[in-house]
Amino acid sequence: MEAHENTGKSAMLHIAEILIHGSDERHPLSQQKILEILKNKCNVTVNRKTVGKNLTRMKETGWPVECRQVMRTMNGKKVPLTLDWYWKHHLSHDDFNRLSEMLYFSHNSPTQIKKILTKIKEFQFQGENEEKVFIKNIPNNNYSSSDLSKSLQIVSDAITGKKRIDFSYMIYDIDGKLKSDKNVEGSDKIYSVSPYLIVASDGRYYLLGNEDGKESVNFFTMERMTNIKISEYDARVQKTVNAFKNGVKLNELVGVYPEIYIGNEDVCVCEIAPEFLTRVIEVFGKSVHVTEVTPNKIKIEIKAFVSAVYGLAMRNSSFVRVISPADLVKKIRDDVKNLSRMYGGV
Repeated sequence: MEAHENTGKSAMLHIAEILIHGSDERHPLSQQKILEILKNKCNVTVNRKTVGKNLTRMKETGWPVECRQVMRTMNGKKVPLTLDWYWKHHLSHDDFNRLSEMLYFSHNSPTQIKKILTKIKEFQFQGENEEKVFIKNIPNNNYSSSDLSKSLQIVSDAITGKKRIDFSYMIYDIDGKLKSDKNVEGSDKIYSVSPYLIVASDGRYYLLGNEDGKESVNFFTMERMTNIKISEYDARVQKTVNAFKNGVKLNELVGVYPEIYIGNEDVCVCEIAPEFLTRVIEVFGKSVHVTEVTPNKIKIEIKAFVSAVYGLAMRNSSFVRVISPADLVKKIRDDVKNLSRMYGGV
């Protein structure tokens, strides 16, 4: 039986609300699913024909409703069939993800980020067209564009369930490609970690946790974590780890100190320890080129700001030795002598 007019109007409003809050281009709803939600959650009983008519009417009258259309044969004739209905939000799924990342990669407080994200989810975002002419972003060319949503969800579930995770950890090889870290005997190493917190900084997600058999808190770059699985074993309680002795809290073990480098780019030649290659590539990305390899050291060229390479060498003097340019070598040598004098050396 055809629904009464007032029932039809009520159904249309409920259908709109269902599509707004429960669908997007990646999560469409079938007419049958909409029918079930109307009955079970909205206490509105209509037939499938009424749902179809309301959806078609909404689309034809300009509502931001979309669907997928296929042709089927009925009584020897091809007729259109509408499937996969969704609300075409002004803010797309990808837009929302990008805004979320922008917030997480900012240095706002967690409370502010949560509040803003809640507003974005609840209200249609109209945006502003005003150009921010006095603000210029300094792009991070080494930003990871990998879709980590699945990895983030698995690790988040493990943290919530207080379970360990097992995973393979990738490192950069001399050809600039990622490979699985190995055990001493040459097989792929499986890391077993008690996960405590995921942090986002400078375009990357990091996991903070305790590796099985150690007493420290380690951080892992999540884009290099693969084959992540939740273990059957419980995660180690934080307060039993030596790093948390004397009441130290997890957020007290993490700090970010961003730097901006000014100057000119140049090709800098360095010798580094093999185990430091991954860190250098994470920092400088595709501007790193391996030119020579020996068992104990790797020679690389880095096209980057000289001041950035200077900072890398001074902070990691046990792993990095600069060979050229000559003026950078001289500056490092002079500064090391000054440091030696300041700290009582010869």
